[in-house]
Amino acid sequence: MLPTLDGTDRIALSDFRGRPVLVVHFAAGHAASREALLDWHKKSAALVKAHKLWLLPIAHDHYADRVRVLASAHRITEPIAHDVLNLTGARHLPRLVYVPRKGAPREVAGNEDFDNLLIMLGRGKPIEPAAIAEEDREQLPETRVTRRAARDAPGPEQLLAHADALVLAGKPPQIDEAIEFYRQLASQEPARAEALLRLGIAYRMRFDRPQRQPGDLAAAIDAWAAAARLDKECDALRLRLVPFLPTGKGPAPYEWLRKANATGSHARLDIEPLPVETGDKIAANDEAVPDAGEAAPEDHTAVRIETAQHTWRVNKADHVTVIVAFIPDAADGFGWATKQGPTVRLEKPPAGELDIAEQSYAVRYVTWPAVGGPAWPGAESDAEEAVAESDSRDGRSREGEEEEEGAEPHARSPGERVSHTNVYDEPPASRPRLVRFHLTLPAGKRARGMSLHGTATYSLVRGEGPAQAFRQSFEIELR
Repeated sequence: MLPTLDGTDRIALSDFRGRPVLVVHFAAGHAASREALLDWHKKSAALVKAHKLWLLPIAHDHYADRVRVLASAHRITEPIAHDVLNLTGARHLPRLVYVPRKGAPREVAGNEDFDNLLIMLGRGKPIEPAAIAEEDREQLPETRVTRRAARDAPGPEQLLAHADALVLAGKPPQIDEAIEFYRQLASQEPARAEALLRLGIAYRMRFDRPQRQPGDLAAAIDAWAAAARLDKECDALRLRLVPFLPTGKGPAPYEWLRKANATGSHARLDIEPLPVETGDKIAANDEAVPDAGEAAPEDHTAVRIETAQHTWRVNKADHVTVIVAFIPDAADGFGWATKQGPTVRLEKPPAGELDIAEQSYAVRYVTWPAVGGPAWPGAESDAEEAVAESDSRDGRSREGEEEEEGAEPHARSPGERVSHTNVYDEPPASRPRLVRFHLTLPAGKRARGMSLHGTATYSLVRGEGPAQAFRQSFEIELR
């Protein structure tokens, strides 16, 4: 059982009972599986239209909005399940599973097997699916139930199931609670790669929301790096580490987003990808942001600077990727005044070479069309309402409201979310902006203990006030 991309419904194999189904595991940011999905979707279209086959795509990307862009651009109308936690355990993408009307599911091995399957299904008769009553459909797990199970029998499986249920529910306090349970699991021996993967996912979800806490981005990367040491072959995990690995020779994972945007896709991106994810070339900033040496006042409180880093060794040489996050103090009314920036200038490191392609330039944001006008500081938000309604520890249901005697536990209004996992309710001007650079050290030189120094310049507004330029110096201690 998984939520749909928009979180307003859920999908389970039992929804397709009595029908032949092709389950397609893919990621929009994984080139081979993305192309396989589009190919399989095209080849099976006639059978799907004739009611001889049903398609169930399952996306393993972290951000559902990027998958929505893909589906919109290629006119994929089938509901797509979002397996953000990799609950299905798919390690290699693409993965194609055929579930017959009767009998056991089986892996589809290669194009020839797929083509033979389509020929066999084409000889069959159309199937008119029986309607399934809403009350007979499977439900996403209730956190009240999973919490009780984790309390009564606190084994690893019960703790993991409860943390997973909290993330699927997805409201801010539930993400906080999920992090605590995942951390408890991650500290146990032997370490479990899936617990570390999901811990990183929960941290990254919180970082992308107004409820972020200092250190969330770094904690997410540390958890994913630890998971990668235990499982080097999981494609869903490798995709999340792309921003922290050296740029490869092939296309960027979300390079196709530019073309999808150019063709007029109507889907909205909530969280902007980094240039390393889209293959965008970073150009010098043309906006009037002062140089570090000019008389812009030093900022100490309006923008918080955090860093996340990932270090690995190649031929006895340390390679370090650093992402610097600039987070405006939205609670005090500060927000970005421009759609670009900050501009970062790094001093020459004590040793090694910086990746020139991504230093000293502004990172572009707000490059994709949004639905409606931009929501800058002062725009109304329902984040507080979501927090107030969310699941608490005193026995409320997953939807966050007290269950009354005789009430239908799963009754909900049309369009009401069953999952808030994909809700990023924050004005663009208040969101963190990220700058990425890469440091390569000579053989035998270790990064630990080395310090990098830089200065950022940016333009802010406070409430309805005018834009003002600031600068801020920072130091990054490598570890």
